[in-house]
Amino acid sequence: MTETTANNNDAPAAPAQGATRAGSEAPGSADDQRRLETLASENPAAANLARVLMSAGHSTVSAIAMVTAAIVPPPLLAPPTGANDGQSAMQKSGPTTPRRKAADTDVIRGGSVPPSDPPVPGKRTRTETPTRSPAKRHKATEASIATGQADDEEEFDPSPAYLNPHEFDELWPADRIVAKVKKLEYVGMWFFTPVGCKQAEEQRMDGTEDTVMVRSNGMLKAAGTTKAPIADENLSPHQFAAATSLWLKVARKVKVPNKIICEMIVLNSEIIGHDHWSTDPTTLMMWHSHQRRTWSRYMANPQGETPFKLHALNPATQPKPPFVPSPPSVSPRLPSTATRFFVRPGEPAPPSTFEAQQVRADLLPAPSPPACDAAPQPHRTTESIAAFLPSARTALSPSSRTIPAGRTAFASRTLAKGSAFPSTSAAATAAAETTLIDARGVAAAHTATRTVHARPAAVEQTLGPTPLRANGWRAALRKWMLDGRYPTIVAGIEHGFKIGLPHITSTFVPPNHNSATKDSATVLSKIAKEQAAGRYTGPFSRAECEAAVGGPFQCSPIALAPKPPDGWRFIQDASFPRYDPFVRSINAQVDSDEWPCTYSGISMAIWQIIRLPPTAQAAARDVRSAYRAILLHPSQWPAAVVQWDGKFYVDKALAFGMSSSAGAWGVVGDALADVLRAEGIGPILKWVDDYLFFRVPSSAVPEVNACRSALAARVRPGQRGGCLFWRDGEHDLSEDFTRPIRDLAASPSEWAYSFKEVDAICDPLGVPWSEEKEQPFGPVVTYYGIVFNIPARTMALPERKRVALRANIDSWLATRSHTRSEAESLLGQLQFATHVVPSGRPYLSGLVQFLGMHAAAASRRRGPARENVFDSAPLHPPARVRLDLLWWHLVLDCLVVSRSFENDLELYDPGLYTDACGSGAGVVLDGKVAAYAFSPNWRAGGRDIMWAEAVGAELGLLHLVAGGARDRRLRLYNDNTAVEAGLRHGRVRNEAANECLERLFRFAYRHNLDLVPARVSSGENPADGPSRGAVSLLPRLPSVVLPSELAGVLHRLW
Repeated sequence: MTETTANNNDAPAAPAQGATRAGSEAPGSADDQRRLETLASENPAAANLARVLMSAGHSTVSAIAMVTAAIVPPPLLAPPTGANDGQSAMQKSGPTTPRRKAADTDVIRGGSVPPSDPPVPGKRTRTETPTRSPAKRHKATEASIATGQADDEEEFDPSPAYLNPHEFDELWPADRIVAKVKKLEYVGMWFFTPVGCKQAEEQRMDGTEDTVMVRSNGMLKAAGTTKAPIADENLSPHQFAAATSLWLKVARKVKVPNKIICEMIVLNSEIIGHDHWSTDPTTLMMWHSHQRRTWSRYMANPQGETPFKLHALNPATQPKPPFVPSPPSVSPRLPSTATRFFVRPGEPAPPSTFEAQQVRADLLPAPSPPACDAAPQPHRTTESIAAFLPSARTALSPSSRTIPAGRTAFASRTLAKGSAFPSTSAAATAAAETTLIDARGVAAAHTATRTVHARPAAVEQTLGPTPLRANGWRAALRKWMLDGRYPTIVAGIEHGFKIGLPHITSTFVPPNHNSATKDSATVLSKIAKEQAAGRYTGPFSRAECEAAVGGPFQCSPIALAPKPPDGWRFIQDASFPRYDPFVRSINAQVDSDEWPCTYSGISMAIWQIIRLPPTAQAAARDVRSAYRAILLHPSQWPAAVVQWDGKFYVDKALAFGMSSSAGAWGVVGDALADVLRAEGIGPILKWVDDYLFFRVPSSAVPEVNACRSALAARVRPGQRGGCLFWRDGEHDLSEDFTRPIRDLAASPSEWAYSFKEVDAICDPLGVPWSEEKEQPFGPVVTYYGIVFNIPARTMALPERKRVALRANIDSWLATRSHTRSEAESLLGQLQFATHVVPSGRPYLSGLVQFLGMHAAAASRRRGPARENVFDSAPLHPPARVRLDLLWWHLVLDCLVVSRSFENDLELYDPGLYTDACGSGAGVVLDGKVAAYAFSPNWRAGGRDIMWAEAVGAELGLLHLVAGGARDRRLRLYNDNTAVEAGLRHGRVRNEAANECLERLFRFAYRHNLDLVPARVSSGENPADGPSRGAVSLLPRLPSVVLPSELAGVLHRLW
């Protein structure tokens, strides 16, 4: 077909293809031309897009259908029947832009309404608000009065002609992913696959989608990750194609501009319709991902990025298939999963993906690994380590790690997954013009991009000392057949661990943080300590440091953070810079989810204690300087440099501040826990480097093992972000329970084991336990900052935490304005306290509102460089914050802040249903009913239907307690989504409803009740009729005393 228009300036020229796809019509027919002309007359932009698709090889019919699908979503009406020839209207007369009637406006999705007719010059137009006709409004009013639905279901008037448009078992991604699509941010296609959507649905069902994690420094972090566990290029072609279709569906739903949707359609067509799609889809999926990622970066910073359209592919940036040498005993085509292990000849195959730790497999044992002495000592390695076998997924021979022109972004990421050092003088060298960047506060140092030649192969690299013993680990892992699950540990101890730090192409030296420069004595003491321990090499000049690490390096600023009780934690801020469009931080180039491990938090500790007899005991141990026991492979050193007073030091061990540090140590920590379990020690829980040991009397071992055996047959493995777990119903657990507890005691009257048996297992491994932090076995133990009493089944805030939190509240109340970081820190501490004080959740609303004020201020910035200014600018908090903190102060004034968790695992369903409408509220409890009526002026004071629904829930709790309920987790059914969320999270939008929820939570806290909301439809809610005053034949509930706040706004009907 010959292009007849010249106004398609927005689309790049596409090469013509010699033949159409199978099943397409021959181009240039009269019918095709007529369809295209019809579309051009009604929507010229859509016609231009159709021509681009046709030039890419699509037939006219398919191109027009794709464009029409992007502009007009599928109709909500049922298709007309009676077609005599089976052809659709589009096939008969070609696509047309639908014209709507006035009454159809509400059912057309945003972005799909065609442009209105142009206004007549000189004639004033009036915008009318659609209203109901008087007859229809009168009929609705009568029906509302008859059924009592006037206030509860206002403006609800569905047309019987429209049918449910949702498919059965419809797939939909997580809300946080939908939000990123709406904001035009990059998101991996895995979240749009059936697996990703089903995981999102599970999280929506169990309420974990909006879960917030508390960092060790008190800051908050969303538990849900937005990093895809499987990269786009590791998806199957079918999964990828289906995911792109769902992306378009989501984009239409959230009203992404049609122009961008059309660009995405063209991009999909260019990639999936590429000549090499059937032979090399992986490279094309990488190209698709690269295009979306860089385009979203441009959309986030249009001033600092060169403008281009989403579908404007540049052939020069097309990634080329990397050369991946296959080990001789492994098939060249390995499955594209998140974890791939290389198995040496004669060894058993490793477990499945979830059974095996999903760690970076860059460190795989060589066929004949060098021997390592049992005693800890510095290890030496040379460039012959380049012969070390990398993983099948990321393997690149040293000579092939060159950066072709135009592929810097892809090559940088590829090099980050392989060795950073060339092994021969023929390897590629970094060549770029020197660019100086001011680094304030750095003496005789500057940021530069410079030419650096490859280090000679004979240069030796000396690793620092580690207490871990490779021989002991090798023997233990092989003894219990765990070397397939943990294939990287022994080689990591001997040669250093690769933790995914990126390849550095230019030297970058930022200034250190004020927390460090204000306390130089502490910094110098830390540096001297690390040098004495052999974990720091230096000091170097910049040129000497580049020679030591074999090329350019990137420094992370030094920071100091308080370390309870009275110390300082030395941190390398690898997330700096945060808002620099030209320099990416170390952490920005590291995916921490590639090092998943187990994390046993408070809920797992509660679960484990309840599953053990009250006679059980617990003890706690901490691994001394756990991160520093993990040595880095020399290829990681360029990204592990620190600077002080113009001198540079190479950090050879795992550091605080790097996003992959927790997971890199966590793999070793999980292996330690599994070795102990295999020896019969346990149960064991761990959080990073803190271990919680439980033991039972010898007589209770058979009972405990019977429970573990049942669990082993029931649990299923899973992963969420960087966290591994085994799911048992609604509980996430930290082991597979396949190893029984062994009775290691000398006589039946003793305990199953002691720390003597633990030390006998750990000494050959070289585990450096911290004696000063050890808690001996007993009925009470502190873990994860909570004091657990095993016989009493109670949990409490430690005295130190209680006093410190109260002091922080006093400090806040004494100051009139606060920064965002101050608000986040205090909110995180209070969020942690709600584990013990669940009734405190509503009293976080003020701080959440205050953070929203900071976010609104930051959104008014004029560029990324000004975000720091808005982040640190103090604002005056609303009055609600002070009221909330005064409530918390009263709670923390108690000498002991505790609660019982005895019934936390049991969910009791007393048959409690609540509902409310504009006239009253109803309660049904265990087959009995109560009805309440609101006073005529109940809407005063900001009260609305949300308040009424919250009052219904409060009345239900009053009747529940009157019936004797206490110390339980209870199910409460309600048909209002907002109140359900309020009961789950502690707050809603309406302030009057929040006050009601506060009373509810205080009352529940006094009786140690935890309400678990569940939503039902109005038709399935037996409290729906009583809330409207409808007479019920159910027995009546006894009367209860109403709070004074409700006495004047409602009364009992019956």
